[in-house]
Amino acid sequence: MKQVLMVVMLSLVWSGTAMAGWFSPDIEPASLRCEYHESPLGIDTTQPRLAWLIADSRLSNADLNSRKSTFENHQSQIPRGLRQTAYQVLVASSEALLKKNKGDLWDSGKVESDQTIQVEYGGKPLVSGMQCWWKVKVWTVSLSGDRNPEPSSWSKSASWTMGLLKPEDWQAKWVKPQDRTTSPWLRKEFTLDAVPERATAYVNVKGYCDLFVNGVKVSEDVLSPAVTEYRRRTRYNTYDITKYLRPGRNCVGAWMGIGLWYRRGESNPDPVPLARIQLDMTVKGKPVVVGTDASWSWLASTHTEHWWDWNQNGREEIDMRCDVPGWSEAGGTQGDWKPVVEHPERTGVATAQSCPPNRITKVFPLVKCTVLSTNLVELDFGTNLNGWLKLRLPQLKSGDKITMHFADKRFQTPGGDNTPIGHVGVFEPSIKRFTATTGKVAYQTMTQRAEYISAGKAGEEYCARFNYFSFRYVIIEGLPTPPKSEDAQALMIESDLKPVGSFECSNELLNRIFEVNLWTIRCLNFGGYMVDCPHRERMGYGADAQTSIDTQIMNLDAAAFYAKWVTDWLDIQNRETGKTGNFAPINDDPACWFLWGGMIDVLPWKTYLYYGDRRLLEKSYDQMALYLEKYVDGFYPGGGIERKGGETGSDWVTPVSGMSPPPGTELLANCYRVYLLDLLAKSADALGKTDDAKRYRVRINSLRGLI
Repeated sequence: MKQVLMVVMLSLVWSGTAMAGWFSPDIEPASLRCEYHESPLGIDTTQPRLAWLIADSRLSNADLNSRKSTFENHQSQIPRGLRQTAYQVLVASSEALLKKNKGDLWDSGKVESDQTIQVEYGGKPLVSGMQCWWKVKVWTVSLSGDRNPEPSSWSKSASWTMGLLKPEDWQAKWVKPQDRTTSPWLRKEFTLDAVPERATAYVNVKGYCDLFVNGVKVSEDVLSPAVTEYRRRTRYNTYDITKYLRPGRNCVGAWMGIGLWYRRGESNPDPVPLARIQLDMTVKGKPVVVGTDASWSWLASTHTEHWWDWNQNGREEIDMRCDVPGWSEAGGTQGDWKPVVEHPERTGVATAQSCPPNRITKVFPLVKCTVLSTNLVELDFGTNLNGWLKLRLPQLKSGDKITMHFADKRFQTPGGDNTPIGHVGVFEPSIKRFTATTGKVAYQTMTQRAEYISAGKAGEEYCARFNYFSFRYVIIEGLPTPPKSEDAQALMIESDLKPVGSFECSNELLNRIFEVNLWTIRCLNFGGYMVDCPHRERMGYGADAQTSIDTQIMNLDAAAFYAKWVTDWLDIQNRETGKTGNFAPINDDPACWFLWGGMIDVLPWKTYLYYGDRRLLEKSYDQMALYLEKYVDGFYPGGGIERKGGETGSDWVTPVSGMSPPPGTELLANCYRVYLLDLLAKSADALGKTDDAKRYRVRINSLRGLI
């Protein structure tokens, strides 16, 4: 009885403390976002959408910083029992004006609303390159309604910058190397009278690009920009480079890569990377522009990439004998530099990259190094991951070559694995066998391979740059001595999606299943879309990814990620026939299976359902309807359920039927049609298209009666 009373008393004390917090005025908006990002650079929408959370301002800066990585983590700071009743947003052209509570670009005034997301900017027109500073305050009231709304303090200031909004804002030209090369260096020297007050770089490429200023890489992005449908669109990234510049002579350098699927996205089977780079600077109050043109020069770099295709996503070769130290620094012109040529770009609208970049998010130490035979070692990092190997090399001679094979699986025997249900053989195109001192060993490498040729210098280090690998094991040929544990690291690369959810229970097996499932998703959310597998195909299949949308959204902040991928699906659609494809971007497959192409309907609805992105749903709606009503329904004359031609509506491979369409194909196809109709009806409801919604529901009932 005493224990029960003690629990009750503690509960009352906690409740009183919590209730005091409910009615406390010590709150302020926090985690300010613009277009899903904190203080983003290069927004290319003229009416950006703003968002915030309500936090307890009494939390220390250290506590705030420890939780700042996610939107949802801030929810634990929101005082319970409060709701927002109104807000006021100020947007200013300078931080100084904002500190004076002057919104010269937009003062929303007090807006009676509980809206904290998707608040659309409604001020003066925004122009290219503009920097906007903003803050917000809110009015809140207790849920019990026993007090009047009280205003919060103003939030801390946040900002965003505009990208290049019009084609004429691009003064830079598209350029390329004169000769065929996959990973060239580009450079340009220029002189500044003083350190710029502000300097912004816009990097628009077909392929990948790392930007350097005076020898320093300007961002943590890797394998950037995100992959896109190059025949319709290019992506550009925006960087603040002010701190890298100095008075006098400066140098800007771009290390280019052919990029994921760029070759498949071009009619030319052997394209070279294309670059359009523009530096917009303000020096002593005057604009200064440095952009790519025929005055830039190029040189083949140390890296060579090879064709990416099914089960052929390796390899990358590195020849350090071609290295030019200081190539991106002023005066670093050693080597046979040649002028670039201007390229008349014919396709693709330049769009700011809206999705998070690829980044190195975790470093794995070497777990075990096994000597297989003379000059042959196996490195084991203990887990499968998607990314790079970083390897400090012993002293080699100039011309010495080492070869690295990346594997996600080591087989029990050269012929496969023995399991409780029988022997599982190996898929020969994906297998690499080696002769160890104990006999043959086999790994699943999917032909992932890298080669490194030494320049014979001390302190050499291997790391990929424009390719990536899916691996746990690395089998290295040609090393004179095995690496020490501190000499090798595995670098996990993924889209930089912050965690927003978690799961934990008393059952360790369920916890482990959750961890493995989420880790798999993290190994697939690469380059602004979900790949089906990171080693063999690397394609953004629609059916595969539909199964993981909810899981990813519940665990990772994927709003901007999926918004970008929606655009890829819209880009690949044939606007006359409604046909999409099995994967996006870079759709060069003539097939379009119903469930795969249906991603064009599913993804816009899911982003609206979870993130309230009405603008994206409006943008997608007509094409969503076109896919179902013109393409899919085109195979069902008279509106029935019997398909006349067309692609299969279900999976193309099953355990029972193998590669043949399985029994029940038509049932599944028609059930999926009902599913898409339901999504369209819900989308029409959300957009106020009541007649469309009624029409779709009539069709749903009709099909259900026939199935």
